[in-house]
Amino acid sequence: MIKLKLFWKIYKIWFIRLILLASTSIILLIGYWYFEKQKTEAKIFSDYQLIEVSKNKTKLKLYLADTPKKSTTGLSIVTSLPKNQGMLFTFPQKSYHSFWMKNMKISIDIIFLSDGKITDILENITPESYPQTFTSSVPANQVIEINAGESKSLGLNVGDFIDLTFIK
Repeated sequence: MIKLKLFWKIYKIWFIRLILLASTSIILLIGYWYFEKQKTEAKIFSDYQLIEVSKNKTKLKLYLADTPKKSTTGLSIVTSLPKNQGMLFTFPQKSYHSFWMKNMKISIDIIFLSDGKITDILENITPESYPQTFTSSVPANQVIEINAGESKSLGLNVGDFIDLTFIK
């Protein structure tokens, strides 16, 4: 017992230093990982226009899929999606647009709109649903994809209006 007390007295400061060093290292690694992830996401969406829309006092940041390639790829290029972010698809004319989950790694909600008015909300669509397609029940010219469950947490309902008139 005396030897243990003596050992602790001698090495206590080194033990504390080791714990502090380990904690600092972990914090630095987490910070590095977080900022690297942010840079990767910025690179992925570097050629996308970022649109901000507000709904129910919440701002949504939507990446605009404004080319056929971007529309085909959609969110299949991401492994995670920050809260209140998603993708906006716009089409020159209203039609029964279909979406699938090819190469997707995350579950999403798909919101179909006709001139900003929500016509359909398809919730919790999983990557495992591929090759099933998901189509609007009425002609739509805009579609928003967000994280699964966010349409409910944002209080979105069929008939609600999201102002997208500033997008050409």
